[in-house]
Amino acid sequence: MIKPVIHLYTLCYNEEFILPYFLRHYLQFVDLVTIHDNFSTDNSREIALGFGEKVKWRTFGSNNEFNDLVHLEIKNNCWKESAGKADLVIVCDADEFLYHADWSQFFEDWKKKAYTIATPAGYDMVSESRPVGTGQIYEEIHEGIRALYLDKTILFDPALITTINYSAGSHSCQPEGQVKWFPESEKLKLLHFRYFGLDNLMNKYRVYSRRLSAVNRQNGWGYHYDLSPAEQEQLWQNLLREKREVIKSV
Repeated sequence: MIKPVIHLYTLCYNEEFILPYFLRHYLQFVDLVTIHDNFSTDNSREIALGFGEKVKWRTFGSNNEFNDLVHLEIKNNCWKESAGKADLVIVCDADEFLYHADWSQFFEDWKKKAYTIATPAGYDMVSESRPVGTGQIYEEIHEGIRALYLDKTILFDPALITTINYSAGSHSCQPEGQVKWFPESEKLKLLHFRYFGLDNLMNKYRVYSRRLSAVNRQNGWGYHYDLSPAEQEQLWQNLLREKREVIKSV
C-alpha cells in the first residue's frame, strides 16, 4: 500500500538531549515535523534544523513560564493547517514516541477499516542512565511501566476530525467530526522517555517547578514537579520495582 502522508506537531523547551532520538524515530515514517519552541536557551534549534527540510521551527512566548493554557491553544489548533495536505497528524510532546512494530500493517488496517483517530497505550519508560547511542532510543531502553494516564489521543485524521478539544496536558479530549476510533491495542504504544536515573529526574523536576505558571499552580497542572526530594526518590524506587519489558530487545 502507499504510505499515508503524516505531519507531526510538538512543543519544545530545552530538549537538546531528546530531540535527536525524537527526530530519528519519527522521520522514519513522518513527512513533516513542526516544532513549536518556547524560546529554548540550549542547542535545540540547531539540532532540529540540522535534520533538514522536513523539520520546521516556530517560536511562541509564555512569559518564560510553563503554561498549559498556552500549550492547549497550540495543540488544539496547530494541526488544522494540515487538513487537505496530510492523511494523518501526530500531536505530541518531545519525549513521547508513538511506536508500532509493523507500521505497514498498521497503516493497511487503518485505511481498510477507515479509522480516523487513535489512543495508543501509554508507557513510562525507565532507565538508570541516559542512552548514549546514535540509533533509536528504544534499542537501548526496553523497560517501563504501563501508565493509563499516558493513553493520549495523539494520532488522527486532520480532515475528518474537525476539533480535538484537548484537556490540560492532552491527557483527554473530546473530538468532533467523523470519529471512528482505532480499537484499543497494546501493539500501538506511546512510549514516554523521561526517567533516566534519579539525579536526572530530580534535576528536571527542579527546572520545571521553577517555571510553573500561576495558572498551572491554581489548577494543579504539573503538581508532580513540586514533589519533595523524598517523594521523588520514592517515585524512582517505585519505577525501578515495577518496570517490565515493553519493547523486545534485539
